[in-house]
Amino acid sequence: MKNSKVVLKNKKSILWAAMFIPLTMASFASQAATAIQDGDLLTGLSAKKGDVISYYIDVPRSGSPLSIYMTGGTGDADFELTSDAMTITYSSYEELTYEHCIGALSVGAVDANEEACYIDNATEGRYEINITAWEDFSGVSLGVASDAQPQVLSCTDTTDTFTIKAQDLEFIAKHGDEACKQLRDIENLFHTVFNTGRDPVSNDVNDQVDINLFANHNAYRTAGKQLFNQTSDTGVYLEGTPEQASSQSNIITFEAQDWADGQWYPWSFTHEVVHYLDGRYLKEGDFSKELPHLTYWWAEGMAEFISEYNTPYGTVRYGQAAQVGNDVTLSEIILDNTDDPYGLGAVAIRYLIEEQPTATQELISELRAGDFDAFDSLLTTYGTRYNSDFRSWLTGDLVNDFPDSAKKLNWNQTETVTTEPGSLYYIDISSGDDFTVQLEGGGGNGSLYVGKVGSVPNAFQPDTVACFSGHVGESKRIKLDGNVESCQITEASAGRYYILVEAPGNSVVVNASLTVNNATPLPAPATKVCMAEIEYFDRNSSVDAEVTVTNTASTEVSLFWLNTDGNIDGDSYAELAKGESWTADYWVEGDRLIAIDENNNCAGVFALNGGSNTINIGEEVIIDIPTDNEYQAPAANNTNWEYIESVTIAGNNTTSGDDNGYGDFSTSAPISITNGDVISLDASGNSDENWIVWVDMNGDYSFSTNEIVYQSDNKSNEVTGTLSQLDSANGLTTRMRIAMSYGTPNATGGFEGEIEDYTVTINDAGNGCEPNCNTGEYEAPAENNTNWEHIDSVTVAGQGNTSGDDNGYGDFSGLSAITIADGDEISLSASGNSDENWIVYVDLDGNFEFSSNEIVYQSSSKSNDITGTLSNLASANGLTTRMRVAMSYGTPNATGGFEGEIEDYSVTIGDGSNGCEPNCNSELPIVEAHSVTVASGEYLHIPIEVPAGATSINVDLDKNGGTAMLMLNEGSQGSASNYDERDTLGDNVFRSKPSAGTWYISIRGRNSGVTDGSLTITID
Repeated sequence: MKNSKVVLKNKKSILWAAMFIPLTMASFASQAATAIQDGDLLTGLSAKKGDVISYYIDVPRSGSPLSIYMTGGTGDADFELTSDAMTITYSSYEELTYEHCIGALSVGAVDANEEACYIDNATEGRYEINITAWEDFSGVSLGVASDAQPQVLSCTDTTDTFTIKAQDLEFIAKHGDEACKQLRDIENLFHTVFNTGRDPVSNDVNDQVDINLFANHNAYRTAGKQLFNQTSDTGVYLEGTPEQASSQSNIITFEAQDWADGQWYPWSFTHEVVHYLDGRYLKEGDFSKELPHLTYWWAEGMAEFISEYNTPYGTVRYGQAAQVGNDVTLSEIILDNTDDPYGLGAVAIRYLIEEQPTATQELISELRAGDFDAFDSLLTTYGTRYNSDFRSWLTGDLVNDFPDSAKKLNWNQTETVTTEPGSLYYIDISSGDDFTVQLEGGGGNGSLYVGKVGSVPNAFQPDTVACFSGHVGESKRIKLDGNVESCQITEASAGRYYILVEAPGNSVVVNASLTVNNATPLPAPATKVCMAEIEYFDRNSSVDAEVTVTNTASTEVSLFWLNTDGNIDGDSYAELAKGESWTADYWVEGDRLIAIDENNNCAGVFALNGGSNTINIGEEVIIDIPTDNEYQAPAANNTNWEYIESVTIAGNNTTSGDDNGYGDFSTSAPISITNGDVISLDASGNSDENWIVWVDMNGDYSFSTNEIVYQSDNKSNEVTGTLSQLDSANGLTTRMRIAMSYGTPNATGGFEGEIEDYTVTINDAGNGCEPNCNTGEYEAPAENNTNWEHIDSVTVAGQGNTSGDDNGYGDFSGLSAITIADGDEISLSASGNSDENWIVYVDLDGNFEFSSNEIVYQSSSKSNDITGTLSNLASANGLTTRMRVAMSYGTPNATGGFEGEIEDYSVTIGDGSNGCEPNCNSELPIVEAHSVTVASGEYLHIPIEVPAGATSINVDLDKNGGTAMLMLNEGSQGSASNYDERDTLGDNVFRSKPSAGTWYISIRGRNSGVTDGSLTITID
């Protein structure tokens, strides 16, 4: 809201457990006071319970301000400001008279170390600061300055001028880039959603706003209220007089570290920016003109809706409540007859934008004209006209579409979560899996819901919830048990599980870690135990193992695999008489082999190592998982100046932050990589960095110069490139090491910078054709606005097309397909003189859609004429498909609905060497039937021809009551017998994306063999 007398956030503050208490200093151990100067920031302060740390500052002349704040760290530190020069007044948290200081000497305060004093007219003399340890504390910062806002930052690349004036003396260095990014993103989003054309309302010259950001809530409640003469408790926008160039508009807010456990979280930051944009682009006149009218729900609902646009749970939860009978009508909301204009206002705004765009535009037209009476009249009409439709949408589409916003989680990889009020995720589970969902770290107070299979968890409908961990409906912003939540699901049904991370009540979740873990701890090796005591080992290892078993016992033994039900497999893998040996190489580390003698006694259970295993049955054997071959952690690095902030490999992102020089992420699931995959690397700060990426391609647990797969060409804290040199290690699962330094990074450490490790699986990019045999249609993008800019021309691999204004979308896919490959040049030109952002997608998987991992070019800087090179194409060599070029002053995407334009082209992807063309075989599917009779110990081999363009081979064996093993492989009878693709029970083998050529099916009879069985082969 734009009135300084209105409290913007109708959310109750927390009351301290105790009022300000005078303290008898004799009971504490005090140190001599240390002098500090104007602008000093003391960090890492610590003390034991009962100690007092003292500082003093001399104010040289009367009349200047004095600003002091304390923030961060753990424990409970409280400070008291005293002076012989003047009387300093205090207030407790709940008092409405705001004096010089809030929070000093507050026993057990919920704000912990977040305290502040501000004197706008200090008297000349000495001021002493005594910091008392009510409990042990550490990591606390103390800032002192003669200006309440000494850090000033003007953000670039915005339509209007945003100037951040911050009290935090580390703001620009630590948070300036992120703050400006949030401003750019919210500004672009607002103009896109409301299609403003960036055209202000008549007579509005209010093109710049100051954002006054205080160091913590108590600093806001002292300096923020004194400086701006306002009474809001949690953030406010003061518009001024928008028709006067001399009038200054202000946003006043604060860093809510006390509510986010020391994490940086600017409270109500983008919410208040939306108020500014609403007043400048949608509503004519100043705040006093709209005050008598029905605009409260509009202003607050819009600010909530836009600021939480990417986390739609804020509106969905009202629909979930309505499904169980919480009645609310559209009329009540838009006629300002509810007690929740923020949340319900956001619901109404979303409904009007999504379901009634014409009515929304009519309302905006009246607001832009300054006709608030007409606006009120339309609201009365719409409240009646759309009530029924609103109710149906509220309990229907609003809730039903919520799963579309869910973000996919990968096994054992950490997702960083910052949300208010909640975010939705999902994981796809195989039948029988156990899994654990863990939320931990970061700041704030999160709750965790895991839905039943196929259901989105709904706090209002308990039958949708499989597991809940956290708190419901907490109105306080304090940390309860914080982000320490866990849900374990055992014997899960197959399907999709939705996971909701909620910030209950008025809480927030900031930089928490969310992980779904399916890893089963490696069971201890076992020998000479009864089968009832054997624990099944879940085969999720990627480390290959081979084994040679020799029977030195006096009795014949049979070898079995411990299978999923905890018993031996139905058929033996080998029967060994005394002195006989058996060798196989299709096992993985941790597999259990069971030896049974001829009297069905357990002769031994053996745990396999990765690599080679030699087992002599008849001896006492325990084979431990090896620890000799390990990657050495690098020497200590120094991250005082820079660290690796995030790594994105082939579309898989890890945001890490400062790992104190070395981050080991190798325990996460392996990332599949191939030549040409895109790698993007970001470092903290603004320094230009050097980057090197190694992959251990010979498996020797070290990194050498001939194993460098990417090295930055120039120094930058944000680089993007492509992986190479991977051909020699196709199929290997191994370690990747990433090193970053302002100097020269290396693989062994000991420099200024950081190293991170990941596990990767190297896949062949392929040199054959991957045909696009799918059927379907590409959807045209949503309508774009070309009033300001459009695509003028596109030139790819030397072939150009000049188009002009295509009213937001130009479909040139009917032109001849352009042959493209990695490294080809692309040149893009837009109309006008504005600097534009560009993204180029290619549908690499032929599913008639464009995703973020199909980006083949993205401009690194804004320009209306830009040239770059294509990458990330190797995985789709030979494919004829669709390319989409998107351009916008804001952030372009593949689905449209922005200011700018999209153009489509047909392309054929080729590596420039084999000239292959896709071959969609019209003879597919191929179905063959064969009769099967095979004796125990004998093989039946059946060759099949797989044509180019096949997507799968499916082999079904009906054994007619017999026993056999079923195997499939490419190339020869012998290769099939080596069990590359096998089913020991002999029922089914499936192989996806087979290469063209001769394949062999091998059936080995076991025990009774198979008589008059049948085999069905389907090639799709």
